[in-house]
Amino acid sequence: MIEITGKIKGGDYASAGHASKEIKTALKRIGADAAAVRRAMVAVYEAEMNVVIHARQGMLRAAVTPDALEVEVCDSGPGIADMAQAMSEGFSTAPPEAREFGFGAGMGLPNIRRNTNRFSIHSDVGHGTRLQFAVVLAAQPETETFTASVSIDPEKCKCCLRCLHVCPTQAVRLRDNAPIILPHLCIGCAACRSVCPENVYGVACPDKPSAPTSEATLYLPAPLRGQFGFTVSEEMIRDALAALGWNKVWFGDAWENALNEAVENYAQTHESPTPLLPPVCPAVVNLIQVRYPSLLGNVPPFLSALESARESITNGQGVFVVPCAAMYALAHESSALRRRAAVTPGELLRMLSSALRPSAGPEAKAAPDADASGHGASLIISGIERVCQFLDKAEDGRVNDCRVAHLYACDSGCFGSPVWPEHPEISKLRGVTKASAAGQAATALFRPKPLEARAGLRLDPDMGKAIAKLAQIDRIRATLPGRDCGVCGSPSCLALAEDIVMGRATALSCVYKKRSADSSD
Repeated sequence: MIEITGKIKGGDYASAGHASKEIKTALKRIGADAAAVRRAMVAVYEAEMNVVIHARQGMLRAAVTPDALEVEVCDSGPGIADMAQAMSEGFSTAPPEAREFGFGAGMGLPNIRRNTNRFSIHSDVGHGTRLQFAVVLAAQPETETFTASVSIDPEKCKCCLRCLHVCPTQAVRLRDNAPIILPHLCIGCAACRSVCPENVYGVACPDKPSAPTSEATLYLPAPLRGQFGFTVSEEMIRDALAALGWNKVWFGDAWENALNEAVENYAQTHESPTPLLPPVCPAVVNLIQVRYPSLLGNVPPFLSALESARESITNGQGVFVVPCAAMYALAHESSALRRRAAVTPGELLRMLSSALRPSAGPEAKAAPDADASGHGASLIISGIERVCQFLDKAEDGRVNDCRVAHLYACDSGCFGSPVWPEHPEISKLRGVTKASAAGQAATALFRPKPLEARAGLRLDPDMGKAIAKLAQIDRIRATLPGRDCGVCGSPSCLALAEDIVMGRATALSCVYKKRSADSSD
């Protein structure tokens, strides 16, 4: 059993949610079913906020077992005079300051009761309230591990530790003065590559495409158009590619637009959880599978743009230019009937740069109503840190006024991938300006089977063993200095404690503990 306790201070909106975050992490680490995790988070967060809004102070106590999460919240406050009224949806006695922060809609207690398996509440007017509830847990089904496609050149590494701290799933470790990646945590984003000054990281695929055949189809991401000046039109790019032997060229934004239209229609015609999270970025889809599996139901049932294009190539080889490891994994997915290959854009850009010479003609102009985002009025969030902040809120049920959110791991979306030499905003402007008005026939395809959670944060397939390991991790973490410096080769003291328990490191990996041990000898 794992016990979690936390003090709650009335009126402290800035610190609210600390206990619920700790419980959420524990449930994910033991491999609890994603649906149960989400129900638990809604209930715990609402209980925490009730104390912040209505009471002077309170205490939360939680116990996690393989069977259930049990929670008790006791507060010192005004109590509840009319329990039946308090349990009705929409009734609220929240003060104005709570409403200014977006709370106090009168859904707290009803939401807790709706999302729990056992619920009881007792209140003494003038003294306080005791709330108890439980959520039954089940183990998340086993899933396959994502195959990491990030390449590493260890000879270049200078151990600057930047990559350790930027990874959103803490998949990077430094061992023997060289980085390694834990494949069960890697999501194939370019975060490590974007901060590495020595170019240690790359995509584990060729940089140069093989000689094209007459039936081959070349799939290009939209940002490639933006790597050349305004006077280099899409037609010029196609002509240059034809001279290199590529007669059939598809630009990815045709499938991106088809996906956006399909998602918009789906949002209008289907009852679905909010916010909808279209699969516009495979790294974000991987992130949801690893860190936020309770949000998998928010991903509409369509393939990504690249996957739809991949399945649309029925004759000849499909060659995909990919800007990140996550896209490489999709493009390179094996098929017994179809030939596929993926390359990074480096060599192709060099060949095009030598073939293309900007003309002295007038610059292409964008249509007056051109939409640089391509997503209409939907919310767009880019950058892995901001994406994680948004998903944290969505998982806790705190994003109810957003219908569709397009999330991208790279800043400025795929235009911000570190494989591109041009500034992302310049590239984006050029790409929109040059987009062909004729377009290409493209269709968003339905996903043949639902997305599944990945093992990710789970410590053990057996929830009982996972709970024992988590308790051991907590004990070891308490003995570490809490500096989260990364000198040990793990991104944080908590990660080092996990590495010790999982056999990936020893206690003496911490230089501060080693110094203490040496000084005591």
